[in-house]
Amino acid sequence: MRRISRLSRLAVLGSAATLLLTGCLGSSGDKSGDQDANRNSDAKKVELTIGANSVKGGKSSAGATFTEDVLIPKFVEAQKAKGVDVTVKFQGDGSDDEVYKQKLALNLSNKAGPDLFNLDGIWVGEFAQAGYIKPLTDTVGDAAKVDDWDGWKQIPESVQQLGSYDGKRYGLPGGTDGRVLFFNKKLFHQAGLPADWQPKSWDEIISAAQALKKLPGVTPVQINAGTAMGEATAMQGVLPLLVGTGATINSDGKWLGNTTQVRQVLDFYKSIYGGGPGRPGAAARGQGPGQVVRRVRREQDRHPARE
Repeated sequence: MRRISRLSRLAVLGSAATLLLTGCLGSSGDKSGDQDANRNSDAKKVELTIGANSVKGGKSSAGATFTEDVLIPKFVEAQKAKGVDVTVKFQGDGSDDEVYKQKLALNLSNKAGPDLFNLDGIWVGEFAQAGYIKPLTDTVGDAAKVDDWDGWKQIPESVQQLGSYDGKRYGLPGGTDGRVLFFNKKLFHQAGLPADWQPKSWDEIISAAQALKKLPGVTPVQINAGTAMGEATAMQGVLPLLVGTGATINSDGKWLGNTTQVRQVLDFYKSIYGGGPGRPGAAARGQGPGQVVRRVRREQDRHPARE
């Protein structure tokens, strides 16, 4: 198998999400370790596999649909116009994030797995340290060629950092997300809560959840928690809550540990899951984000939100 190593080609694929190249170039059987970024750059017949933790009709369906139905066909068409015959296969998955991460790492450790793949930005450092991914300067070209790519102008510096580690670029981030609270207006109406709910404190969140708890068959509140959710607990649960205390995880070059703010976050979790309105034991039973989303969707089907 030959892999494309020109940044102009990689950029087309990279517009979907944070996409990274595997560590080695050349044929899949090459064990030389040579990181010549120009190897196979003149290939006229190329096969590529793109991996992502998404699947049509399942987890992150929109991303899988876009990749298969829009991104890949347009890339193949653009390469055909340049005289390059490209075959691109999409290797989708629908696992919980931690399970997908383990499978991907295992494949890469055995010199298998996809040629390019989506990876959560928080994992870039781990995969780089393990040697599973290489900097773009190893897979695409020298630093000038990488840094001069005009696509960087469309990506804010803070978002670019999602694909970087130790001062080196490893991938092309397609975006990031925010942390918001979703609520079902119909359920809020049934619980006597306002349709324009705008909580200003954690106490107001807990109070609303307590009111929702009185409704039969409803999970009142879900805050990512537990080891089963992996990085989602840290990035989508603990850190946003920590910011709510007015603190950041690192201050003056020191990491927060046994501080007032960290204890406030833990107390909030205790208020939710320690006999509070949260679904008890969900995280401990290994219910990662996938199970939570599927459960929430089932509840949304039963209680659709009002327009």
